[in-house]
Amino acid sequence: MLFSRFSIQWKITLLAGLCLLAIVAVLVSASMTQASRSAVLVKQSSSQMLEESAQLRMEARGESQALHIRRYFMDAYQYGRGAASQVLFIREQAEKRFLDAFDLREDLSRQIRSALGSVDVSAEPQQGCSEGQHRLEMTGLFLKTRSNPPVMLQFAEQALHDV
Repeated sequence: MLFSRFSIQWKITLLAGLCLLAIVAVLVSASMTQASRSAVLVKQSSSQMLEESAQLRMEARGESQALHIRRYFMDAYQYGRGAASQVLFIREQAEKRFLDAFDLREDLSRQIRSALGSVDVSAEPQQGCSEGQHRLEMTGLFLKTRSNPPVMLQFAEQALHDV
């Protein structure tokens, strides 16, 4: 009815316009779908890159901390070796000079106090010490750290470097 009143030219123009409108709608929907897919891909790839970056950063940090811990244990090991060789030297000197055990302990105690300013040296073990707690026993002497064990290790490291 209404469509029959238009001329053929108007009908062709109207149909062409509707076709163009349909093509525009299809192109816009395709563009929106592609943009959505692109956003998902960008999000996935950026998440993956962030995870890889975090993993590499954590590995580097772990290696750094492992190196720090390894140095810490090597310092303690070197201090222990130095202290053991010092004890052997003092024992040899005591045997050559015919010193008794008391003089040997006093000499060793004096040297340990001078090397480790933050350590108490006593002749008795710590009361109530469980099996899990660590004590350093050296020729009948028991060493107990005072307040800060890392400070004790710094003193030990400094004493080793001074020797």
